[in-house]
Amino acid sequence: RRHVAAGEGPLAGARQPLNLLGPVLLGAIVAVLLAVTRHWLPAAFLVPLAIVPAALFVWYERRTAAPVFTHTANSIAANVAAFGAGVAFLGAETYLPLQLQVGFTHGIDLPGYTLSGVRLVGIALLLCTLGWTAGSMGAARVNSRPRNQIMLGTALTFAATAVMATPVGGASVPVLAYAVSGLGMGIASPALFTAVLADGGEGREGRATSSIPLTRQVGSGTGAAIA
Repeated sequence: RRHVAAGEGPLAGARQPLNLLGPVLLGAIVAVLLAVTRHWLPAAFLVPLAIVPAALFVWYERRTAAPVFTHTANSIAANVAAFGAGVAFLGAETYLPLQLQVGFTHGIDLPGYTLSGVRLVGIALLLCTLGWTAGSMGAARVNSRPRNQIMLGTALTFAATAVMATPVGGASVPVLAYAVSGLGMGIASPALFTAVLADGGEGREGRATSSIPLTRQVGSGTGAAIA
């Protein structure tokens, strides 16, 4: 049997088509939904209008040689989970810092110290970052199936985001819930990339993994529009 040397595979040196229309159509969907928040046109008109780029995306995605998503059940499920987490976590993240500053303009009186709204936002962001880092590092060291990690991380993210929206407990509840949602995102993230890589095929790793952050950002815009 002749061994194929490095650089002689079927993908080596081959020019892969660049899919620009797919992400543009996804962006158009989010743009229409975000326009609802600006009240330029009635929501009853704009929301159905989003169906047009959505239908075009599905039609184009099924026919292009370079689809945005790997067309396997495993990869589609991973991207759906990433989209849902983007709607919940990144959508909430759009408004939480602003609401903390507005809701606690005069700060929080602590024994011998007044914590300003700006510093409260900084603490929230720090705790969320630490939670995300801890979740990712912990998930990488636990011998568990990616599916289980995705389910656990996504469940934590959704539950914590729901708690963030609960108007009780003052500033501590949304800040701590924000940290827990970051923990959930950290647990799910490595497993999401592992899931899409398993179906990406040799030489298509970058294309496969790029769908996760793209889907998250689409979810972020959708979540911001819904909020």
